[in-house]
Parts: sequence; structure tokens; C-alpha cells
Amino acid sequence: MLACAIALSFTAHIFAVFPFDLKISHELQEEKNSVFALGMQGVSAIGDTWTGMVMVVAVSAFFIARRQLLEAGFYPCHPE
Repeated sequence: MLACAIALSFTAHIFAVFPFDLKISHELQEEKNSVFALGMQGVSAIGDTWTGMVMVVAVSAFFIARRQLLEAGFYPCHPE
């Protein structure tokens, strides 16, 4: 698994954009389905700063409630 992660990182370093990334991006931007657009807005909302902060606090509180203090402390420090 580590070898795959290193290989992917090395490949991403060499290629700024993969050829299939552009094709997928263009196809998604051309999609006119309102249900699909609503779903994509929902996915984008998860990446919103406030939503992410609320999720981190909620998960940390969940771990604290389960007395998993190590996990509660490490979750907010996760680099993603």
C-alpha cells in the first residue's frame, strides 16, 4: 500500500494533469440534470469551512463520549 502511495505521488508530481482528468471535468460540467447538480452542491457543501469544522467537532465529541480520548485528540490534527 505504501508503494502504491509513493508511486501515485511520484506520478502526480511528474504529470500536472492526467489526460482523463480533463475529460471527466468537461463531462461533469456539461451535465444538465438538476438532481445531479443538487448532489454536486451537497458534496461541495461538505468542503465548506464551517461544515468541515462542525464535522470535526462532532466526530471529536463522539470519540470523547465513547472514552476514546486518543482518537478524539488525533482527529482534529489530521492533515486533510
